[in-house]
Amino acid sequence: MLIILEIIANIWWVEEIKCSFIDNELFLDKGEEYLKQLCNDQNNLTMNELMILPNQNLNTININSMGFRGPEFESEKSENTYRIFVVGGSTTFGSGSSSDNTTIPGYLQKLFNESDEYSYDIEVINAGKGGFNTLSEKKLIFNTIQFLEPDLILLYDGWNDIRADYKLDFTKNNWAQICELGNENQFDTMIFIQPVLAFSNKKMTQQESSHYLLDSDYYGMRLTLKTNLYDSYVTESSNLKNCTKTFDLRNILDNYSIPIYFDGGHMGDSGNKIVADSIYTSIKDFVKNAYPIKNNMINNYTESNSAFSFNEQSTSNTSSFNYGKIFLELKGSLSFYKTPIFIEKIINNFSF
Repeated sequence: MLIILEIIANIWWVEEIKCSFIDNELFLDKGEEYLKQLCNDQNNLTMNELMILPNQNLNTININSMGFRGPEFESEKSENTYRIFVVGGSTTFGSGSSSDNTTIPGYLQKLFNESDEYSYDIEVINAGKGGFNTLSEKKLIFNTIQFLEPDLILLYDGWNDIRADYKLDFTKNNWAQICELGNENQFDTMIFIQPVLAFSNKKMTQQESSHYLLDSDYYGMRLTLKTNLYDSYVTESSNLKNCTKTFDLRNILDNYSIPIYFDGGHMGDSGNKIVADSIYTSIKDFVKNAYPIKNNMINNYTESNSAFSFNEQSTSNTSSFNYGKIFLELKGSLSFYKTPIFIEKIINNFSF
């Protein structure tokens, strides 16, 4: 019965597959075939709750052998390489980006490549994944990234934590633990509070205004009602003693009247470039005055150091029986099956 249901779900999927950006003003100049390919690639990625499965080569998305978007890199870096990991959710990964190079980390890599101010190679790695928040980022960093010789970790955060309704202390504790790990293992950690429409003063287009009004958390609360909480993310992250620095990017788009967002937080290529430019301006002098660190953490990495082996002692103040979150996690862990998506669609169609 399950096999039959999965066959039906796959047939439905071919006809129904659609992405939120398809009808957005940002993509009006793109052809139908291009948008279909972009959407197919995004939806055909194989992943589970904690990682993107490695070695996936689609037309617009390439996942390397370590499960990161972009080109291959050696686990053990050369002595002349300064390695930067950009960690975050789908906005970091580049949902809706036209290529690996037009994501925020992709543009950041290009900016470093074009500069002759550095006496060593700068390597920027895209460690974003759809749905990631500070809890899942912490798992990835503790179980994988710390063993890949990072010199600098950039956390691009805010939207997914507030949509998950994480309390301030919980998010702050996740950041603190990541920064403490960096302090112990000699890598720097910077936090970037990302721009989100609900907390923006941007000159909005008509479509952006509708997203501004409708963007909500996973439980239906409008994000515009959480402005004070998002403000506190900035304040409290700046006070974390082991973190290298915090940057507030909430207002970097305020002077733009062109369409940037295609929903409450995702941007097209042009928005990604603006964010990357801002991040580069914030960190370029720091990176120029830093130096690559060699450590032996890579020698401690084993197959047991995977995202699956992280034993989390949760300090979340959210409900222990959050069925909405449980369903989202289950759907993510079974993303290579179409039945959960099919069932969700049926439920939504018959919801009251």
